[in-house]
Amino acid sequence: MYKGKRVIAIVPARGGSKGIARKNLAILNGKPLISYTLEICKKIEVLGATLVSTDDEEISRYCSTQGFHTDYRRPQQLAKDDSSMIDAVLHAVNWYEMKHSSIVDHVMLLQPTSPLRRIKDINSALKQYRGKNLDIGDFPLLSSGVLIF
Repeated sequence: MYKGKRVIAIVPARGGSKGIARKNLAILNGKPLISYTLEICKKIEVLGATLVSTDDEEISRYCSTQGFHTDYRRPQQLAKDDSSMIDAVLHAVNWYEMKHSSIVDHVMLLQPTSPLRRIKDINSALKQYRGKNLDIGDFPLLSSGVLIF
């Protein structure tokens, strides 16, 4: 929770990739690329939930073995090379709100393709966000009331 508001992380991890085949499960320094992001999610104190947005059964199974709920599936039309990330995020948020009968106030989009991010950096960003006493109205990025930071 942040300021009494629900915060979720969305980890976009589709199965297809033009550049590196099966990149989210590709081994980097001895473990799958997505594992770095999942480990970070476990350390972010304000998260109410982490939602892995995938269309891929193998990715889903791996995330499940790491302790993440994986009942959400990204629709195929939102898992193409030219699919809009914002549309995929909004679909995931809408699914989460319907499934859990709760409103999502803030979203952290944590992409598996950024394995070098550190919890220290995320906490620093959150501290700056909190310190400025910002509100969703300060960010006209989305009209749905969801902030991506």
